[in-house]
This record gives sequence, C-alpha cells and structure tokens, in this order.
Amino acid sequence: MSGHRPLLQILLGPVLEQCFESENVAFALGSGGTLLSDLSGRFLCWLVFFIAIHGFYATVPPLIRWYYANKHPNAPTSIVPQKLVDNMIDVSHAAFPLYVTVPVLTDLFMSKGWSQACESIEECGGPVRSVMGCVAYFFFLEVVIFIDHYYLLHKWELGKRLGQHAQHHVYKYANQLNAFSGYSFAPQDGWSQGIALAVGTLVVPVPIAFVYTMEILTGMWTLYIHTDITPLPWPMMGCDYHYIHHRYNWYNFGFMTVTMDTLFRTVKHPKNKSWNPGEALQLAHGTIPMPASELKRSEALTEAILSQRGAGDALSLMRGEDAGDQQEQQQQQQQQQQQQQAQQDVAGQDPVTKAAVEQTTDARGTTDSKGRDFISKAELARHTSRADAWMCIHDKIYAISSYLDEHPGGAEVLMELAGKDGTSDFEDVGHSTDARRTLERLVLGELPPSERVAKGAASGEGGRGGVGGVMRMLLPVLMPVLIAAGAAHYYHS
Repeated sequence: MSGHRPLLQILLGPVLEQCFESENVAFALGSGGTLLSDLSGRFLCWLVFFIAIHGFYATVPPLIRWYYANKHPNAPTSIVPQKLVDNMIDVSHAAFPLYVTVPVLTDLFMSKGWSQACESIEECGGPVRSVMGCVAYFFFLEVVIFIDHYYLLHKWELGKRLGQHAQHHVYKYANQLNAFSGYSFAPQDGWSQGIALAVGTLVVPVPIAFVYTMEILTGMWTLYIHTDITPLPWPMMGCDYHYIHHRYNWYNFGFMTVTMDTLFRTVKHPKNKSWNPGEALQLAHGTIPMPASELKRSEALTEAILSQRGAGDALSLMRGEDAGDQQEQQQQQQQQQQQQQAQQDVAGQDPVTKAAVEQTTDARGTTDSKGRDFISKAELARHTSRADAWMCIHDKIYAISSYLDEHPGGAEVLMELAGKDGTSDFEDVGHSTDARRTLERLVLGELPPSERVAKGAASGEGGRGGVGGVMRMLLPVLMPVLIAAGAAHYYHS
C-alpha cells in the first residue's frame, strides 16, 4: 500500500500554507521525502500530541471530579485526598512523553504505507467492508489488550517487574480511585496497553478515522473506568467491573467488554462482591459508607504510597495489601464463629429448640452417603490459613491448600474464600470439566443437611443457570468471533 499524507499535513497544512511556502510546510510536517523531513514530521507530531494530552488531562479529570462531587458528594471517588491526587498527577506527567508515541506511530505507519488502514470509506471498499473492518479492529484490541493485561502485567513474574503494573494498583480502595488515577501508570505499563491501537492498523483494514476515534475514546474510557459511579449495561466492562479489578488485584482484565474475561473465566460481576453482596452501587455512591476497616487501611496505604515511590516499593505494597486482605478475612471469620457459637449456646438453653435439633440429627444421621462425618459451617470457618484452607462448593467441603500454587487464577483468589462458601464465585467465573474433576480429589466431606443452601440459591444472582445463563455467558465471546470471521472472509472474497 502506498504512503499517505502525515496527519499534521492534513490538519494543519492548509492553514500553514497561507503563511509559508507549501514546500517548506511539506518538509516540516514530514512529506519532504528525506530522513530529515521524516524526523521533523515525527517530532512535530509528537509535540502536538504531547501538548494535547497535557491540556486534556488538565481540564477533563477536574471537570469529572467537580461533576461527581456535586452529584455524589459522599461517594468515595469524590473524597480522594488531594495529596494523593497530586501524586497521581506527578506519575501521569512522567508517563506522557511515552504515551503520545502511540498516535505518532499510528501516523508513521500510515504515512509510510505500512498500515492497512484507509483514508476513506471508498478506499476501504465501501460501507459494508468499512463497518466489518471497524468490528475486526475493535476485536483485535479486545484480544491484544487482554493478553497484555492478564499475562504480561498480572501473571508472569518477569512481566510484573518489567511492566511495573503495581505502581498503578497501589490505588486500591474506592477512595483512592478517580479520573486522575486513570493515567497514573509507569510509562511502559500504560504504553504496553495502548500500543495495540497502533499495531492493529498493520493487520486490519480499517478507516483511519475510526482508529483515531478509538484512540480518543480510549483516553476518555480510561478516565471513566476509574470513577466507580456510573455502571454500564452488560456486556460492557464498566467502572464497577474495573473497581473489582483494583480491589482484588485480579479479575476483569478486559478492555471495553467482558468478552475475553468470559472466555478465560476471569470475569467477576459486580453483584457478587463477596465483602458486601448486592450493595455495590450504594457503596459507590456513598449512600452506604465505606467499612471502617477499609478506611483505616486506605489511609495507611495512601501514606505508604506518598513515601515509597520505587517500583519495588509498589510491588511490596501490593503484596502487603493482599496479605492484609487475608488477615482481615480471617478476623471476620473468627467473629462469625463467635456469633455462631453464641447462637448455639442460646439454642442449647431452649428445650424446644434443643429437642428439634436432636430430632433432626436423629432423622438425618451424622454421616454422609460415603460414611464421612458431616462438616459444619462452624468447622469450615476455622480453616483459613494457607497451610490448612478449606472451601465449600455446592455443599461439599474441599481442602484447597495443596492446590493453591496450581490454581490458574492465583492463590490469592482461593484464599479470599478460605473458610467460606465459594459456590457463587466458582459458578460465576465458570470452570472447565477438568477443573471440576480436580475438585473431586480435594473433597473432604459434606455440609449437614440442616446447613445446606436450597438448590438455585447458591448461584447468587439466580439468572446464570440453565440454557439462558449459558447463552448469556457465551454471547459476548461468540459474537465478536463470528463478526471477525465474517470480516476476514469478506475481505478475502
């Protein structure tokens, strides 16, 4: 494909030619046909975008902050400490010089003729092919950004250290996230997630106007998903999904939809927040205050962020926070055990209740169908350490300590549910037949019938089972695949 005019020549050339010779303008903007002209054009393009991103960041995040502070003054995102916002601004400014190379590379690929993108709908082959190209390009972004975010930045130890993604994840709690944090990445981290926008033009025939639109939209999207106020309808990966990603330091790695997370079974839906089920939106809007324990930990983490700025410091902070999550969960479980014991003591003092319990026990027995003693929820709740972790799934108790290091989603995900019922999380994420077979070698026993959850209630949301639930899960995966396949067939026909 032959080269196209550089972007600045298209946007600024006619104006500059009113004041300067057209040959000089073409040379300065990168159309002079020499290496020096290329360097001049690339530098001026970089400079324009560098100024633009500074102007954008200086106006849009403050406007978003002002809007939400007026609409939801008690929302956690509206009360992020100013000293933390200043930290976000400093980190973002340090990353901007590398960020803006993404549109510069897009323009370079286009002007050199390396890009498959086209300047007009007619050049793309008409409206139908243009639309199919846009869909294929969007799906390309979904795939590449997910792989980068999931594997490189979260799973691979080398990627964690090179990408320094922990520098962004130190903003963990709801009152540490707002629009300013949207660009607060280590330079190479943010760049690695954005470069797909430019690389996609090398392989997908797409109108270049759509590419630049997506680059601008991605800039806006990144600000939006860090303000947990306005969720979007399924299958969009809105701000509520991204808050879960920050709070857990896991789940919901996708770009704009749940497509890839559904396929890789890493999606976690907002309604299933284990620490406060069903109240996610009220917490986000400040109708329900943040838990006191989170406020305390958030304050301590903020102070640590401001005093420790190195990459190693950030990774250590996140590991410390993950350990703190586990410790807090163990304390909550101990409190639940004490409450259960107190309730049992009261029940023991009531002759009627005591007789009913004894009658139930006599009728149902004390062992399951395989002769194993039933395991109560109180006993389950005692096993929360890494060395002796138990979990309940569909009324069966599993010893998961030996499996922690093998779990594809990481040990932390399992430890969050140690001593608890993980049925909802297990089914919500979705697991393969092999994963379910793996469970069978970990089973210890079953809950007593009196403590079991009614069928259908354990799934949490009550709408994910059956054929409809399966189709709902598969739809965001199948639709882009089918459309992309159709686009490829159409282009090669």
